[in-house]
Amino acid sequence: TPKNEKVVIFSVFTKLLQQIQKMLKIEGNIQIYHGGLSISERNDVINDFKMDIDSKVLLINLRAGGVGLNLVEANHVILVEPYWNDAEQQQAITRVYRIGQTRKVYVHKLIVKNSIESWLCSLQASKTNISKFLIDKHKKDEAPDEILSQRQTVKELFQQIKNAAIPENPEEKKYILRGEFSDEEDENI
Repeated sequence: TPKNEKVVIFSVFTKLLQQIQKMLKIEGNIQIYHGGLSISERNDVINDFKMDIDSKVLLINLRAGGVGLNLVEANHVILVEPYWNDAEQQQAITRVYRIGQTRKVYVHKLIVKNSIESWLCSLQASKTNISKFLIDKHKKDEAPDEILSQRQTVKELFQQIKNAAIPENPEEKKYILRGEFSDEEDENI
């Protein structure tokens, strides 16, 4: 990395981060932040990354690196593998890209073509489309309580969610759509 740049690498798997740490040892002081650390150890890792000029890389478990972390000292984010919940990945990115960041932030996603990872990316896109649909529906129509007060509206909402989750490629349906809504199930909503 250039002299004044730092990198935060996120992965869901702590063991993978430990392997990456071994590979990057030649790059200087490499820290790992994960759920197995005590609060004191977590604070030490973050402070070391922020204050040590030679600490260029911070490895973070995606789920441990959540709320409250401010890592504007870095300006590169690497997501080693996609996670099924894109919102958690976006939250990870915003650890670096937040108020106080004065540099351009670069986000790198490592994805193997034609793999489960590329399928996960399509699942993320589907989930994002569903979320956008629900938010847009809320903005255009009534308040949430009014939307959910009518059984017909709830049934329509689930049907629209189901339709939004079906990908264009029929081969992918078996992965994304795990069941059908029957009229009997709709009556129990």
